[in-house]
Amino acid sequence: PHQPPHQRMGLLAAASSDAHAVASQLKLTLTRSSGHRLPIDRALLSSYLQDLSLDSCQPLLQALPGIAVPHATGPPDPLLRRGLGPFIDQVASHVADSPLLLRKLSAVLRAADAPSQRTGRRAGKWRGIIGHRRAASTLTAGALFHERDSEEYRKLTHYALLLHLVTSALAADQQLTEKVFTQLREGIRRRPNWWQHLSLFERAKLVTVEMTLERFVRHRRDKSIPPNFGHIGLPFNILEAVMQDLSQGLVANAGAGAVLMLSRPGTAGSASLSPDSRRAVRMHLPLACKWKDLYLSWNMCFTNSYADAPYFSAALLAPCVIGASPEEFMFHRVIALYMHMCAQISKRAEQRAAAGSAVQASRDWRHADTTRQWGSLNARAAASYARMQLLATRRDVRVRARWQRLKRLRVAEDRWVSHAHHALLVYPAALGLPLLG
Repeated sequence: PHQPPHQRMGLLAAASSDAHAVASQLKLTLTRSSGHRLPIDRALLSSYLQDLSLDSCQPLLQALPGIAVPHATGPPDPLLRRGLGPFIDQVASHVADSPLLLRKLSAVLRAADAPSQRTGRRAGKWRGIIGHRRAASTLTAGALFHERDSEEYRKLTHYALLLHLVTSALAADQQLTEKVFTQLREGIRRRPNWWQHLSLFERAKLVTVEMTLERFVRHRRDKSIPPNFGHIGLPFNILEAVMQDLSQGLVANAGAGAVLMLSRPGTAGSASLSPDSRRAVRMHLPLACKWKDLYLSWNMCFTNSYADAPYFSAALLAPCVIGASPEEFMFHRVIALYMHMCAQISKRAEQRAAAGSAVQASRDWRHADTTRQWGSLNARAAASYARMQLLATRRDVRVRARWQRLKRLRVAEDRWVSHAHHALLVYPAALGLPLLG
């Protein structure tokens, strides 16, 4: 806040370049591993659908593009004809629109390139800093990707693509959502002893997410939604994760979640359905863009305590989720989250693995120091958000008070005009006196 406006804009542009540098390095790593451009592995996408028991769901296959999924007959997607490259760029563009994620990404890059960053700070010129950052971002991003993990990156990118394609299809079609939701729920319950592989928190989360999806289906089918939809359900869902953070000692990130929990939908407007054929659920949150930004960073930090952390993040970084409008963000988020939960349950049941262990990833991606630092960053951002919300509330109170005063003055003015009218016209006429004026 103490930086000149031109310097803040310059640093933001430099931070945005970090996201695109990481995307470019990811594409380069995948290209080196495949030896040519980034093709879409239709067999891999089909295996992910099989994990979800959706590989034979004909209504869904009729909505998915055939270029991506075998036996799919949906409308073609021009971007997918060019392979994975445009999809990765799309994710990077949405990350570049999230100030908190950019701040975390920049912190990671600075940690990997500390000496050159100190040189940039000594220069003291914001143009020099931008030029240095843009030149160094690509070099530093290269240190984040290792050849040994190239297959993991390929699988993860395809997983995010599948979540994006299916979530987009379900968000666009109410009837398809109902059919796929039913098949997903039945599919995980066919797994023997599936509930034994979930922690207490995960069991509670599964119940609340399924309840939310049931309400999505019902309200979209009925073409009506209560004005206070999400006023209790969303804070309770966040509270579950806050309690889990506290149980793991992540107090700072739990504090950020508590701020999100207290900023409930409905205070900035009533819930509604989109007026188009999608009938997407819209929830209005206070300072919606900043709430969404804080939620993204808070939840990615929360899921960083899982061994499969990158796959949990995929359910947030799918373009249809991270790129959704703030009002429809939670609608898309819940759909993608439920699919990821079903994929996790399927893999755990198949491998008879305990909760939190790596079942989708090839190794454990947890990093305790990164999670703690990320939580501290989220706590500071949450405090800033709470201050802005308080100022906005006070401003709204002042505006309402002024509006009430103006209404009282208007009423008094109307009364005065009425009395004047009677004094000048009505009373003299009733008494037979000549009218004044």
